[in-house]
Amino acid sequence: MLRSRITPCLLVHNKGLVKTVGFKHPKYVGDPINAVKIFNEKEVDELIVLDIDASVQGRGPDFELIRNLAMECRMPFCYGGGVTNVEQAKKIINLGAEKVALSSAVIQNFDILQQIGLSVGIQSVVVVLDVKKTNLDGGYEIFIHNGKKATGIKVKEFVKRLDKLDRIEDVELERPNMRINFTVEKQPGRTICTLKHITKSFKDVKIVEDTGAEIDRGDKIALIGANGKGKSTL
Repeated sequence: MLRSRITPCLLVHNKGLVKTVGFKHPKYVGDPINAVKIFNEKEVDELIVLDIDASVQGRGPDFELIRNLAMECRMPFCYGGGVTNVEQAKKIINLGAEKVALSSAVIQNFDILQQIGLSVGIQSVVVVLDVKKTNLDGGYEIFIHNGKKATGIKVKEFVKRLDKLDRIEDVELERPNMRINFTVEKQPGRTICTLKHITKSFKDVKIVEDTGAEIDRGDKIALIGANGKGKSTL
């Protein structure tokens, strides 16, 4: 039986930790770093920290806070708030965060999701959606800026777009189990699989030689772009 994973989510407002109700009335509950120390003792599996002021105020991520979080956290953590471009996302990861969370930015510019995913790895990108139930059809609509601004986008429609980003269909392998090799010093070798009906997120599929890694069908495979920058996983 799989163990349940515990992932607390901390909301940061004016550099303090707050609790909100319905995206409103933030109540100060303490210092974010002190909260991290408590969750270290509780041995939680992961932590999410969201700066709920950044996008509303039109500013970037709080890199000082991220640096302090990375120094204190004993668990992987995800940071979100004010991330609007690839360079910001890369800096957040380089400072020690495991993942980057996007919210308003990806609603306003969906392509940024793919751009950041190619830069830091799509597995390191989290999309955070603020949703409210609509009275007309009983469905859920996405809101941004702490639930203050309606987008008119239905959650189901948006999730379908997200699903297409990382979907690979009709994978044809030479055989179910095979030994393949990887190295960063040699040119890509023979292709071991053909991918059909895939999205534009995936283009060339090449495998390089000489590491002796054994990959079974169903295993995840890391892909790194020819320039050594973009990476993703299958």
